[in-house]
Amino acid sequence: MGFWSTLFGKRRHAATMDLEEFATAFSEKIQARHPGIDPRLEIGRDPALSRIVWTHSNGMTMSRFLGNAYQAYLRQPDRFGQIADAQLASMTDVIAAADRTPEQRRAFILPIIRTHAWAGTSRRQLQAIGHDPGESEPFIIHPLAGDLIVTYIEDRPDSMHFLAPSDLDELAIEESGLHALALDNLSRWLPQLRIVGGGGRFGARLDHDYDASMVLLLEHWRGRIDVIGDPVVAIPARDELLLCGGSDGEAVRSLAALANSIVEQSPYHLSRQLFVWRDGALHPLDRTGPFDPIGRTRAEGAAVS
Repeated sequence: MGFWSTLFGKRRHAATMDLEEFATAFSEKIQARHPGIDPRLEIGRDPALSRIVWTHSNGMTMSRFLGNAYQAYLRQPDRFGQIADAQLASMTDVIAAADRTPEQRRAFILPIIRTHAWAGTSRRQLQAIGHDPGESEPFIIHPLAGDLIVTYIEDRPDSMHFLAPSDLDELAIEESGLHALALDNLSRWLPQLRIVGGGGRFGARLDHDYDASMVLLLEHWRGRIDVIGDPVVAIPARDELLLCGGSDGEAVRSLAALANSIVEQSPYHLSRQLFVWRDGALHPLDRTGPFDPIGRTRAEGAAVS
């Protein structure tokens, strides 16, 4: 029996709604708050894979997974109204974001770094909730270096919407310009980037969501770190970006050990590999090869993370 089955399979108070009853009651609240929305239920094998799906007036499909809300409800069944209202408040933010014009939405497109393994897991998750792998791809992925990939999101108030090829027409974006647009948007955050450390060993800190992404702009803040040789980079988690000098063997060894430790412990882990920043691009430490953000590989699946 899996974690979710164990958690939600515990005996409940007789008056407590089961998952489908909870989802139905929540759907009724959505319709009362937003009469133009016609939500449908997708009940998976456990609450974590169950969601409410609706289509916005602009044709955008949105969803809300029920796992966290139902878990909160089971702990306090008498607070269904407050739990549902909290969910509705964040949904209202998402719906408001969907009302942005294409020009406004383009300003919130950002690059994020993930791994090939993440893409495979994502594919399986989507198939588990009914996504047909034969349908159009749900997001765009380009290789970066080693086991790292770049994908693109629209940062909304309550979620990260992974861009799909079908979104590009709606947003009036050519795929050849997507990477440059995302980097331009990310560059607005350069003033908030903090550099910590010293003695040839540094960390870059941002907001815990896009820290790793800032490596894509390393050429713009390379002068803020004092290292000997080409910068060696570790990206062990989405909120960890670590650097040292390639000519400092001891620092490189300690960076590798630290990266391995973070991957073992972080819920947002990425890569154990080390990389080198050379000629304006990221390469695996033991080999070189340019990153071409266009026309390389698209993943066959996606997931929410």
